[in-house]
Amino acid sequence: MRITNNIAEIIIVSANGASTPQPITGEHR
Repeated sequence: MRITNNIAEIIIVSANGASTPQPITGEHR
């Protein structure tokens, strides 16, 4: 259960990858 990790990644990607949309799925794996 990495729901918290997923939320953190979404926030990071949203802030860092706002201009560059990257797939969160399989990004940390």
